[in-house]
Amino acid sequence: MLHAQSYRVYRPSPVVEKATPTTSTKLTFLSSLSLSAWSSASFADISDTQGNVLSEYMTGFSLAGMYKTSENLYLGLEWGKYESKDSSNLFIPKMSKEQIGGIIKWVFTSDTQPRMYVLGGFGRIKNKAQFSFESKKDEKYSKYLLGGVGLEYKIKEWIKVGGEYRLKYTFSPWESKLLKEDPFRHEFSLGLWIGF
Repeated sequence: MLHAQSYRVYRPSPVVEKATPTTSTKLTFLSSLSLSAWSSASFADISDTQGNVLSEYMTGFSLAGMYKTSENLYLGLEWGKYESKDSSNLFIPKMSKEQIGGIIKWVFTSDTQPRMYVLGGFGRIKNKAQFSFESKKDEKYSKYLLGGVGLEYKIKEWIKVGGEYRLKYTFSPWESKLLKEDPFRHEFSLGLWIGF
């Protein structure tokens, strides 16, 4: 008698391990930088020695560079220049401010759109008045602190727009033989970011 027997050989199929992409949480330096430009209005009374208000507001612009240290924290430097547009004294046709300082920003609604943040800063400010007689100038330097809140809205991956309110305190307000300034200023700004 003939017997037939079949054999089944088990061959294990090779397992191909899929490489899972590793995502680095480290931010490169360049991808963490951004630049912004702001248009601002700054409100505070500047008076003469008799108490007559010479100017109530200034307008100007500022430029800032920010570095993203974490998902919610930003550090930066800014420079700004403002001029009075409502001077009521013919002998003082021009009053201006120029400032440079540091900024820290904390975004506390990182998962929403628009995002909300708070900020603080400090720096140095230069006050300058141009008199119409004898080409005389009055200049004064002071340090300042500021705090504020803001909104930012991402319109594209690398472009954001936003608005801010700041309250600025000047340690040595503009005060001379002819001028006197309130130490607190209220600032409202609209800005554009290019970067992260």
